[in-house]
Amino acid sequence: MDILLIAGMWLDGRAWDAVVPALEAAGHTPIALSLPGQGAEPSPATLDDQVDTVVAAIDAADGPVLVVGHSAAATLAWLAADRRPGKVARVALVGGFPGDDGEPYFPVFPAVEGVVTFPGWEPFEGPDSADLDEATRRRIESLCVPVAEGVTGGVVRYESARRFDVPVTLVCPEFSAADARAWVAAGDVPELARARHVDEIDVDSGHWPMFSVPDALATALVEAAERPHLLDLPPWEPPITGTDAEHLGASLDRLRATFRWKADGLTIDQLRRRLPSSRLSLGGLLRHLAVVEDDIFAGRIAGERSDAPASMPEGADPEAWMFDLADDVTADDLYAVYDDAVRRARERYRSLVEDGGLDAPAAMRFGGLRPHARRHVHDMLEEYGRHTGHADLLREAIDGRVGEDPDPTWTWAVLTETRTTTG
Repeated sequence: MDILLIAGMWLDGRAWDAVVPALEAAGHTPIALSLPGQGAEPSPATLDDQVDTVVAAIDAADGPVLVVGHSAAATLAWLAADRRPGKVARVALVGGFPGDDGEPYFPVFPAVEGVVTFPGWEPFEGPDSADLDEATRRRIESLCVPVAEGVTGGVVRYESARRFDVPVTLVCPEFSAADARAWVAAGDVPELARARHVDEIDVDSGHWPMFSVPDALATALVEAAERPHLLDLPPWEPPITGTDAEHLGASLDRLRATFRWKADGLTIDQLRRRLPSSRLSLGGLLRHLAVVEDDIFAGRIAGERSDAPASMPEGADPEAWMFDLADDVTADDLYAVYDDAVRRARERYRSLVEDGGLDAPAAMRFGGLRPHARRHVHDMLEEYGRHTGHADLLREAIDGRVGEDPDPTWTWAVLTETRTTTG
């Protein structure tokens, strides 16, 4: 496995020199990162530039990665998991914890003339540095470089709740695993209090184990790299644990992805094909489910009329418009209408959960009663439950395709990429 190594404040990739050989001997590929904004001269680099550098390293890896963040860089590692939850197998945090959303990255020491420099050992006397002899202290000092104010003063911003599904290993040097568990349980580390998979490994050292006990740290990181992770699951799978809203949304996404794969890659003639006893076709179902996505999430829940391409023309017969496709309809038209309707619906669902949750009253009434939004989302699940089964039979009759998507990441990209359709 590729192991990305990010040292804490004032240290660059050279901090890992004594750890790298043991990781390589264990069969892993360590990549010690040096980041923009680290150097003797003031730099315009920002926290976002550092995050982008870590993300680029993740994207360059052939498979899942372990991202290791030491000290303040625990936040950088967690931001990387936030940006790439589908590629980060696990995060290992060495002597540090992720910062909170909206807070400055490293406000501990003030910047002077655009940089924050290593303040000497006085602030770190005690458990942090008790295991460092004078030679090791001098070695660390010789590697310390100033860090740009644009990095230390950057504001931490998370984007994806999927980061909470990424497993976390706390490597505990100057504090114990029991201490770390207690702090997380007490809510003192809000980000990890929401994480679903947190474990700990004790390392008997101070705050800089890559210098004082590099072999012990390497052993801990190898153990973290070889612990189970969840990346073998498709990205739309419901979380192993989670809220009602997370499970409901992911269950709906799983059905969407399955249906979309069953309909994928066909010509317009194949999309029109019906069984002798039915009016249904895969092309008709693409249009039908697009209409239902808009109807439920825009109309029934939000009380808005959709002007999107999935909407039927004024005066059209609904059944005929959806299931008797006109001669000028193309396969690209049908795929675009469906894919765009799904993206609109997913965004509306995300806003619904953030703004009031599934208990918010929906706009549409049933016989004078006003159901909660949850009821309408379950109706959408029921719709997919029926039509995904129809799609199974229709696709098998066309070309024999059965089973699950062999490349689920492709289907997920289709349903989540940004695209605007106008016609």
